[in-house]
Amino acid sequence: MNLLEVKNLKVIDKEDKKEIVKGVSFKVEKNMCLGIVGESGSGKSMTAKAIVGLISSNLKIEGYAVFDENIDLFNIKKDKLRKIRGQRICMILQDAMSAFDPLYTVGYQMIETLVENKNLSKKEAKKVSIKTLEKMNINDPQEVVKKY
Repeated sequence: MNLLEVKNLKVIDKEDKKEIVKGVSFKVEKNMCLGIVGESGSGKSMTAKAIVGLISSNLKIEGYAVFDENIDLFNIKKDKLRKIRGQRICMILQDAMSAFDPLYTVGYQMIETLVENKNLSKKEAKKVSIKTLEKMNINDPQEVVKKY
């Protein structure tokens, strides 16, 4: 049974009609993992962002992406996609420098994610964030959550 099926995914610049991602297709079965590799600029991140609905409004998506056998990721309402994206599907990008927004503290971003996706209070989310940083052997997690 497929957890995710992508067929002929294209990401197209609306302005100049250039294809940024050109006809990508793959399947991921339940309990499997997929790694996408390629040269810098080959469209790996853009492919993942398109699938989870995080591309710019200047871009157009064509193709087919079905999650969990019946959820059409390209034609689902934004609020429903956001819940799925936060709880059931995600992407892990290679570039650690872009993982956090430098305009917000690490703690703010971790807490925001937990509040949105795990229905925790901000206070609970802060505790979970600090415990997670401790588990990762990050020195002085109480201070790390305050850093940009």
